[in-house]
Amino acid sequence: MEPTASEIRIDFAPMLRVYQDGRIERILGTQTVPPGLDPETNVESKDVVYSQETAQCVRIYVPGT
Repeated sequence: MEPTASEIRIDFAPMLRVYQDGRIERILGTQTVPPGLDPETNVESKDVVYSQETAQCVRIYVPGT
């Protein structure tokens, strides 16, 4: 029998679940920090849109010079 998209492939409870269709659900720890400059390390972070269709973005870390 073929697995359905909503079936859980891997369950890392209580942190996250990975589904057969590749979706990842974060159960715990879903708070995010806004991008910006860390004055202690001089590293800047930026959020870049990866896919507008699925509203996915990635965070890029740029070290200071």
